[in-house]
Amino acid sequence: MKTSTSSDSLIIFLVGEQQFAVSVAAVERVVRVVEIAPLPEAPQGVRGVINLQGRIVPVFDLWSRFGQPGRELRASDHLIVAHTPWRTIALLVDTVVSVVPHLKADITTTADMLPDLASVSGVMKLDGGLVLVQDIERFLSIEDHAALKIALKLEP
Repeated sequence: MKTSTSSDSLIIFLVGEQQFAVSVAAVERVVRVVEIAPLPEAPQGVRGVINLQGRIVPVFDLWSRFGQPGRELRASDHLIVAHTPWRTIALLVDTVVSVVPHLKADITTTADMLPDLASVSGVMKLDGGLVLVQDIERFLSIEDHAALKIALKLEP
C-alpha cells in the first residue's frame, strides 16, 4: 500500500549507515549534541537527559533503541528535539542530512513488514537508499512514558 501526503516536509537523518526521517511538524529544533546526564531507571534506549532552556528533556539513543551497541558521543552528533503526544524528547543522531518535501516522498507503510517497530510508519526510497520514516506520535509506548515519569520522579 502506497501513501502520498502533502502537508509537510521530512527531516532525513543518519544513525550509522541507516537513513531515517521524521516529520518537520513534530520537530522543535535541531542542535549539536551537548552533555547528557545519566538517568537511572530510564527505559531502554534512553541515554539520559539534557537541560534545554530550563526543561529536562530525555535523550533517546537510536543506536541502542534499534538494538545496536551504544557508542561514545562525537562532536558531530546532533539532537533532534521533537514533540510526542506526551512529552518533548531528543533523538540522538549521527547527523542531519536534508529536508525533503513530503510531496516527493512516496512512502510504503510498514505495518505488515515491520510489526515489531511500531514507531516506524513507512519506508521511502531516495537517491541515497531506503529511509525508515519514524512516527513520532508512536515513538513512546505507554510503558515508555510511564517508565520515564518514574525515572524523572514525576507523579506516577
